[in-house]
Amino acid sequence: MAPGAKSDDTCEYGFGYDYKTDDYKLVRLVIDWDLKCSDVDVNTLGSNTWKNTPSIPYYPYYQGISGVLFNGVLHWIARIFGNDSTVMICFDIVNERFEEVAVPEAPMPYQKEPNWEGNVFSMTVGVLEGYLCLGLHVFNVCVDVWMMEDYGVQKSWIKSFSITQKSITNSTYCALIWSFKNNEILLEVDDKNYRKLRLDFHFTERFTIARTYMVSSVSL
Repeated sequence: MAPGAKSDDTCEYGFGYDYKTDDYKLVRLVIDWDLKCSDVDVNTLGSNTWKNTPSIPYYPYYQGISGVLFNGVLHWIARIFGNDSTVMICFDIVNERFEEVAVPEAPMPYQKEPNWEGNVFSMTVGVLEGYLCLGLHVFNVCVDVWMMEDYGVQKSWIKSFSITQKSITNSTYCALIWSFKNNEILLEVDDKNYRKLRLDFHFTERFTIARTYMVSSVSL
């Protein structure tokens, strides 16, 4: 067990490369439910030393999910202690600091969906074909996949495609895992189950009009 962690702590991890020091770092979030914050510890592998950075007022939305690495930054979907708002947070491995990443301003009118309830919406973050992507999941309705064309620019979020297959939308958890050159993507749904889907278009196309795309299953 790493220094500073107790056996009853909830810990989440991320791992990435620091190009300035030419070394790798392990990032650990230790969730303190009593104090309503998460402590942040960083281990530098070359020296095998731990250091503390300032605590953050967030906790990962899904426990047991490692941070998603993109552009040298680790990303988590998180909630804010106290009001349970859902946000995307990121940890800059080089500068060792957290900040929020702006999500789409108006993803879609979820509240107007017939199956909408306050507790049936979730977000997951992933990387597909070199783009940071966001999966917005309304249970039993759809999973919308958004792509950030210009990293860090909120207005560059583009809704790329929607998944409406019941076998996917009925899941309680759906994460974007991988993209393949033949227009296939890999999803993780629920308890470490994986589904490969083939798109009938290239998802990095820019769209000038709203379109809905069908997705077909491909067995693994």
